[in-house]
Amino acid sequence: MNAGESTDLTVNVVTGVPKRQDRFGYQNINGGKVYNLSFCFPYLSDYRNGKWNYHPYYDAGENRNSAVSNFHVSFFAPKSYKVAASGQSTTKNGKTTITANNMREVAIAASNKFKVDHAYANGVRINDYYLASKNSKQYNKLALMTAQDSFHIFTKKIGKYPYKEIDITEGLLGKDTGGMEYPGLIMIDASGFLQKKHPLDRYNELTEDVSHEVGHQWFYGTVGSDEYMEPWLDEGLTNLLENGV
Repeated sequence: MNAGESTDLTVNVVTGVPKRQDRFGYQNINGGKVYNLSFCFPYLSDYRNGKWNYHPYYDAGENRNSAVSNFHVSFFAPKSYKVAASGQSTTKNGKTTITANNMREVAIAASNKFKVDHAYANGVRINDYYLASKNSKQYNKLALMTAQDSFHIFTKKIGKYPYKEIDITEGLLGKDTGGMEYPGLIMIDASGFLQKKHPLDRYNELTEDVSHEVGHQWFYGTVGSDEYMEPWLDEGLTNLLENGV
């Protein structure tokens, strides 16, 4: 294929979803299931300085670097499931149609136990997909408030968020993982809030996790820093940003 030409490529992939607390996997929570679906389908490697990115995938840490693309996804789930996704989505009769333009990747979280609330900040709709528990009201209120504060501060200090909405999803991400960032979607580990009792310092952890992952919407998401080879850059900047919330 010559420079400037285009082609269509079809890749058939079947992927099993493991039962585990992780950014890719499913968990049984409160009598239901939560699916965290990321890094589970192939996407085009980025091309920089005349070279393709051949870095292998690692199931830990900052493990990828990808170019901006337009994604159109059809996702099927039982009607009892609520589906959160990067970009904008509509659900009808168990089919969720996802349009994620100018994003580096797409992530999805789905559960038959999600409740949904929303708020706005700087014209951005913030959707909180949270799980019913003894502490769910506190979690939902604090997550939305922190996200609103983050958008107000980061927009002023950095620049406009380029998308119309962002989804916050609650689940279990495993030991020592507070959250995970994707364009237009952040996953938050809420193990402390899902327990009948939780330590008071979990409130501080939640504000840190939400503001940190929102900060990643700019670094790496919009700016496009190399998470794979230079993770100190986006992680360092988001650590700095979260201290301002």
